[in-house]
Amino acid sequence: MARPRSILSNPRFLIASLLGSLVAGVASVVASLPTQIAILGVLVSTLAGLLLAWLDEQARREAGRAELGGVGRVVEALQDEPELARLFRRMSDAFAALSEQTEPVLRSTAAIKLLAVAGELELMARGTISFRETESWRTAYQQLLQSDALRIYRSAAWVKCANYWQDAPGRQSIRDNYDAINRGVIVERIFILPRELWPAGQLLPSESVLPWIMDQHNHGVWALLCLETDIESEPDLPLDFGVYGDLAVGTQVLDEDCRTCEFLLEFSGEAVQLANDRWQRLKLHAIPLRTLLDTEGDDH
Repeated sequence: MARPRSILSNPRFLIASLLGSLVAGVASVVASLPTQIAILGVLVSTLAGLLLAWLDEQARREAGRAELGGVGRVVEALQDEPELARLFRRMSDAFAALSEQTEPVLRSTAAIKLLAVAGELELMARGTISFRETESWRTAYQQLLQSDALRIYRSAAWVKCANYWQDAPGRQSIRDNYDAINRGVIVERIFILPRELWPAGQLLPSESVLPWIMDQHNHGVWALLCLETDIESEPDLPLDFGVYGDLAVGTQVLDEDCRTCEFLLEFSGEAVQLANDRWQRLKLHAIPLRTLLDTEGDDH
């Protein structure tokens, strides 16, 4: 970044100084002493005003340089991240094009929108990514399951209704679980079920969800079942979440029709520890599906 130029090299300052000196020289020859003093006062005031205006302009420029100084740090940090560097260039080009827009309403509206974007970017920088009203989170879900660093995946599936994860994206995500198991990843899942899907007096869940659970069991998922009513006294336990080893935690918020409203990914050791603690507490209320199947076999 270029250094600010000296005031002595500023053309406007030099021109003003030369004109002031010329006027003062002429006045010293043709004007009386009081007139010379008055002219000198005017010249000094004018030069002082020019100097203060120049200093104010320089201060504004320095403030602008300070605001943009982070750009250089970003460029340097992204030297080994080509994908992020491409995104940064796209955003930089878009900002440059936006700065050329002259419509005030467009600029003010863009500023409001970008404020929200900046907030999300700051959240990502702290290791948290939020997906709202979109299924695009499943790409990140798949990448985590395919990670070579993943050894164990623990999840709690809050099955609020029979069509939980029964659509095409949900079925694909289950197949991603099976692929992970085939690569040697341990997958443990606690199914949290309401009474509607696991009726009282019935050993196993209802036929509306049992085949889906059994399919996972048969593919190597270590399945456990938990009644929703058994954990009502611990309000932080009924939750749809997954712990991807020590990599990340995913939390899913569903509506009453089991559609994803939000999926939150947190990449921090503290979040992983808290989620593992929650999972272990939830496990205390769960029954292994294998135990129930063995009991059913003994009854027959």
